[in-house]
Amino acid sequence: MNTHIWLFSMVDVQAHKTGMIFVGATVGDEEPNQIHEIEAQNTTTDFAALRFIEQANFDWNNELPVCVRLTPDTFNSEDKFEKWRVEAKKTHQLLNGRLLVLVQSTVDREWFRTKATELNDLRVNGLEIGLEVVGGMDDASNWQEEFDWNATQLNLGKCRSEFSKFVVYTSQMYGKDIKNMVIDVHDRSELITIEQVYADYASGPVFGNACIWNGPLSQLN
Repeated sequence: MNTHIWLFSMVDVQAHKTGMIFVGATVGDEEPNQIHEIEAQNTTTDFAALRFIEQANFDWNNELPVCVRLTPDTFNSEDKFEKWRVEAKKTHQLLNGRLLVLVQSTVDREWFRTKATELNDLRVNGLEIGLEVVGGMDDASNWQEEFDWNATQLNLGKCRSEFSKFVVYTSQMYGKDIKNMVIDVHDRSELITIEQVYADYASGPVFGNACIWNGPLSQLN
């Protein structure tokens, strides 16, 4: 099956324009319109996102920060994680801008604790490590103190029933100078609320189709 690359706009909440680009990958017939619709991720898609960045034309991102995922399929394997670390360093060196890696909160917690130092070592040259909260606010709170995160990504669709906790959590991250990224923002009222709390980047149907480019990875070969 062909690997497909999807670029999504992450909107700078204060500037009201694209402030970061999310690079996702799919294998098969999946056609996501929004970041939160890309859920079936694995080592193949992890490496595909990095390869796209490495092979793309210089300054394809206009110096904007770029975000990719690190999934449990890759992280929970000693061999896969080590190969990914080498590739991530290479990718960051070739990127004209900052690279943010989002570790999904479904990775094995005990394994994460043994690998946190290696993960932190990636940040020597400015690469950033963030947390992608896959569940709701309990998941976010449980992972909050596990690592010195540079950013957190919350799926508002999974936090609507606990919105007061969502607001408290984002304000805590703001106090620690951690960037908050919110996906699945559905309507104007949610966007207004997001602007009033401590969110740095947002994405979702309220912005229309957040996909700004897509194509087979093979187009770059």
